[in-house]
Amino acid sequence: MKPLCTMRQALADPHLLGDALPGNSWSAWRTLLIAATGEALTPDERVIFVAMLLAFALTTGMAAVTVKVHIDQAVTDCSTGNC
Repeated sequence: MKPLCTMRQALADPHLLGDALPGNSWSAWRTLLIAATGEALTPDERVIFVAMLLAFALTTGMAAVTVKVHIDQAVTDCSTGNC
């Protein structure tokens, strides 16, 4: 099934999800939703995404090497639109 709009468009449209996650305090959640749908992230969103990935990795006790591998892969994937 082809979506009617992208997650980014839905989050920006006040008739869809535009008022659901307003303001800067919700930027991490918007970034996570956009990444979860496989949309390419902006450079600012990539920073947020990598920070969230690092925080998750550190709180789950992943080794530093594992964290770096995951971040490197996330940055590569996101830069090619495969988040």
